[in-house]
Amino acid sequence: MKKTEKIIVLRDKKDGSYLKNYKNNDDSMACTSNWTNEIREAAYMPVEFYYSDEERNNKLADFFGSEPLLVEVEYTIKKLDGSEPEDLADRTENSKRESFKKFLDMLANGLEDD
Repeated sequence: MKKTEKIIVLRDKKDGSYLKNYKNNDDSMACTSNWTNEIREAAYMPVEFYYSDEERNNKLADFFGSEPLLVEVEYTIKKLDGSEPEDLADRTENSKRESFKKFLDMLANGLEDD
């Protein structure tokens, strides 16, 4: 099973490291940030969240002297034996439909009894 997603990470403009986390310092107008050279350890946000408040997120990138990068990630998901896992999202959706149909049937049958 293949799964893809698009995320935004912040990369330092000088050394290329990625923002890992940051925290506001109590009682001061400063913050502490940690950076990593491993992109898989980088703090990230889904691309739609980034664009929902793009101006604010660009200011955050500028504050850290970084640039936002779009990362397209593709996962290949397999069971330990190498076989394809069942897509549970489809099964869950079908289960919801079946439950709703049963609910409607119960309502209809209950109304017929009156």
